[in-house]
Amino acid sequence: MLTSQGTYLLNGAERDIVSQLHRTPGVFYSDEIHPNGRRLFRSRILPYRGSWVEFTTDINNILYLHIDRKRKQPASMLLRALGFQTNEEIIELFHEVEKVKIPKPGTKKYKTLEEDLEGRILAGDVFRADEEEPFGKAGAVIDALLREALLTSGVKEIKLVAAGEVTLNEPSLILNTLRKDPSRNQDEALRRFYSLLRPGDPPNEEVARALFERLFFNEKRYDLAEVGRYKMNRRLGLDVDPKTTTLTPADFLAIIHEMIGMFLGRSDIDDIDHFGNRRIRSVGELLANQFSVGLSRMARIIKERMNLADKEKPMSPADLV
Repeated sequence: MLTSQGTYLLNGAERDIVSQLHRTPGVFYSDEIHPNGRRLFRSRILPYRGSWVEFTTDINNILYLHIDRKRKQPASMLLRALGFQTNEEIIELFHEVEKVKIPKPGTKKYKTLEEDLEGRILAGDVFRADEEEPFGKAGAVIDALLREALLTSGVKEIKLVAAGEVTLNEPSLILNTLRKDPSRNQDEALRRFYSLLRPGDPPNEEVARALFERLFFNEKRYDLAEVGRYKMNRRLGLDVDPKTTTLTPADFLAIIHEMIGMFLGRSDIDDIDHFGNRRIRSVGELLANQFSVGLSRMARIIKERMNLADKEKPMSPADLV
């Protein structure tokens, strides 16, 4: 109730409603120093309404995902759930890949490749003609044994992470995360997400997929608001429709790219206390939230009373009140 003095009566108490400064929805990057001296990075997606999502690195240079502060999972599991199922697809998202042809034995090119191959990283699975399982898996570092297998297997072409982009002594967040990831395809990733959010309930693929889509891609469950979408597009350099207030696969890919950039020293962290990362919640918005809470409570009370009512005796509006 609005009084003649411009104040409001809320739950029987007289209140003044004033505009407030809040952290704006969007994505924010920060860092911290581990006791061993290593710099760790964190990114948080803060929605207007919905689940909190965090990406963090650890001392082993692995990228983890946290949803609503539950148990961490390798971030590559999220990529598999989004449809990037194989290690090869994920590596190609974040690393330059080159195709290398295997020359004939005894040639000069063969000897050069034999010298240069050890220490390189496979970007795609390698199969023998008569086997279904790969003898060289995407993400594996080529040692002397694997090098000989590649050169003598009869394979004509292999995919490698581009030379100079990552080596054995230069850790890669994505490659390290793939080695930690227990899932191998989209179905496994969705099931693991479901088990994380609904422990003890055995899922099937359809139910797990529906839960995952409701978590980030349903407008009723997740909302960045227009200001959140604006901040996401501006921070990540995206061109997503401003009316799209849910997350998109492009958002996740851009966030991980930015995490890799910070890990390599190419990007900067955010100042969370900067006024550019704050927004004003006006009187109208605060009042609308209070009305929404009141209406939700009223709807729940009416539903409970209707369930308890005798079905043979219809209830009047006065009874409901």
